Amino acid sequence: MSRFLIIGAGINGLTCAYRLLEAKHQVIIVSDRFPPFTTSNVAGALWEWPPAVCGFYDAKQSKDISLQKKWAEISYRKFYDLHKKELPTGVFLRKANFYFSSPVLANTEEAAKMNELKGIVLNFLHSESIVKKNEIADDKIVDAYQYLAPMVDTDTYLQWMVDHLTSKGAILRTQKIERNLSEEAHRLKSKNEVDLVINCTGLGAYDLCDKTVFAVKGGLLRLRNYDNSGNQILEAHCTSINSEDENEFNYIVPRGKDSLVIGGYAIPMRDHTEQSLLEEQFYSGLFARNCRFYPPLANFTIPLDPGGITGYRPYREDGIRLEKDREVDFLIHNYGHGGSGVLLSWGCADEVLKLCS
Repeated sequence: MSRFLIIGAGINGLTCAYRLLEAKHQVIIVSDRFPPFTTSNVAGALWEWPPAVCGFYDAKQSKDISLQKKWAEISYRKFYDLHKKELPTGVFLRKANFYFSSPVLANTEEAAKMNELKGIVLNFLHSESIVKKNEIADDKIVDAYQYLAPMVDTDTYLQWMVDHLTSKGAILRTQKIERNLSEEAHRLKSKNEVDLVINCTGLGAYDLCDKTVFAVKGGLLRLRNYDNSGNQILEAHCTSINSEDENEFNYIVPRGKDSLVIGGYAIPMRDHTEQSLLEEQFYSGLFARNCRFYPPLANFTIPLDPGGITGYRPYREDGIRLEKDREVDFLIHNYGHGGSGVLLSWGCADEVLKLCS
C-alpha cells in the first residue's frame, strides 16, 4: 500500500483518487476549491468521441489524439457501468444527435471519426432522415448520426464522488498551492508523508508549472426541462463549430432528470488576468440561436441560473500533459484536458494508476 497526494478536486483529481483507493492505496486530496465550486461543475458533460465538439482548438494543436481515443473508450464503458448499476451518480445514458452541414462521408476527417465511433458506442445510426425527424430547422444541416451517450449531471456526480471517496478513507484538505510546483512538491511530499504527488490542477497549472496552459471561455444556460404541457427534451442535439463564427456551436443536452444545458461558445483566452462574466446579450443570443436550430426549445423558457453560467476550459498548447515530471521523479502531471475532462476522466485515471506502479 502506498500513499498519494492529489492536488486538485475537479473531475480528474477525484477520478484519480477513486482509482487509487480502489487499488487499496491511501489518498490525500488538497485543493483551494471542492465541489460544487469547481470548473468541472459547469462542464457540459456529454460523452463524445475525440476530438469533441468544443475540443476544436485542442484538435488543431495536437497532432496525435490516439491516446485520447483510448481514454474516451475506457470512460464510455465505465459510465455505462455506473448507469447500469443505478447508483445515485447522476449518470444517464441517452441518445445524442450530431448534425453536419455536409454529408459525413464526403468529409475525410468526419467519416474517419464516425467509422471509429460506431465500433465503440451502442445503438449507432447514421442517416440524413434524423434531421427531419428531430425537427431541425437550420437549412444548412443535411446529415446526422446518433448513438447512446453518457450524459452526466455534474453537480450530482461530483458530490457522489466526494461522498464515495471520504467513505473509503480519502482525506480532503482545503489548501491553495501558490509556489512553483517543482519546489513545492518536495515540501508537500515530506509534510504529508506520501510516496507520490499527482498534479490535477487544470487551469491552476499555469501559475504552478506551465505557462502554455490557457483558458477557452464558454457560456451555458440551464433551463427547467419541462414546457407548459409537461413535455421534456430527452435527447442531446449538437453541431460542430460553424464556419461563419469559429467560436460558436449548438449544444442542447438534458442534464439529470429536470434540467437542460444550452451552449455554446469556445473563445480562446491568452490573457489570464481577464475573468469577466459574459454579458446578458451573450446569453440571450445563445438561446435564440439554439431555438432557430431546434425550434421545440422555444417552449422551454424557465431559467435555473439567472444570467447564465461562465466556464473556463483548461487547455494546453501541446494538448494533455499526462506523464511523470522529468525532473521531480515523484511528481505526476494530469492536466490540460480542455473541454474533454469528463469524457476522458476514467481513461486518464487508469493511465495515472499505471504511472504510480
